Amino acid sequence: MEKSFLHFDGTGTDKINWFSQEDLLNSSYSDLKTASPDVNGYHFAVEGYSRVRRRFFVSKSFGGCSEDFGWLLVSGGFDGACSYEPANTLTILYSTGYMAMKFEELKSSTCQPLTSQADNCSTPVQLASYIYCYRLCNKSSSETNLQEKIQKLKKELSVSERDTSKYRRSLTSARDDRYSSKTIGLVGALGIALVVGFIVTLDSVKICQKCSKINKVTTENTACSNEMQKRKSTTRKGMNKDI
Repeated sequence: MEKSFLHFDGTGTDKINWFSQEDLLNSSYSDLKTASPDVNGYHFAVEGYSRVRRRFFVSKSFGGCSEDFGWLLVSGGFDGACSYEPANTLTILYSTGYMAMKFEELKSSTCQPLTSQADNCSTPVQLASYIYCYRLCNKSSSETNLQEKIQKLKKELSVSERDTSKYRRSLTSARDDRYSSKTIGLVGALGIALVVGFIVTLDSVKICQKCSKINKVTTENTACSNEMQKRKSTTRKGMNKDI
């Protein structure tokens, strides 16, 4: 579960200087982006305060150990540092609120170095480019079945085909202003128009021929009907004369 976050724009940066206030886009801390770098004790860097092994150090001000304020600290456990940094222990300190807090009040999450014996259920954590540790196991929780872990990882790592850039690009056509592309497009459109026009013309001729035959048959039927009417009329007149 996410407790806090820092969102950076890493464009044009390297593996060290991406972690800076200038490249910070958004965070869960309302006062971090506007913090003044001119205050004594201000730090915002991966390398942090190397003299006492503080990495990913984001501090607001120094006022003595009990009055040090900040947001985030990964401590290497320098012996003789402040009390909130256990000696010889990798510790992650972070503010659980929405503003800077005293480092003595920050929530801590301890890690064991890779050189120490770590249980299988421990979670590896990358603290910096060359700094790793294991987050300690929760002994009170039961171990998850290996197959369940695999299925969970598959679910977390799987990406829907509809969410890929390839699929989104397949739904749109890219504009191409090259003369050759326009020429090919016009030739293709003209070819399609000619084929469709040829088919329509053939169908139109056939339809006209059928209509002509129908009209001819209708005309002949009409002429026959008229002739029959004339004959009937003539016959009636002859019979009337005889009478």
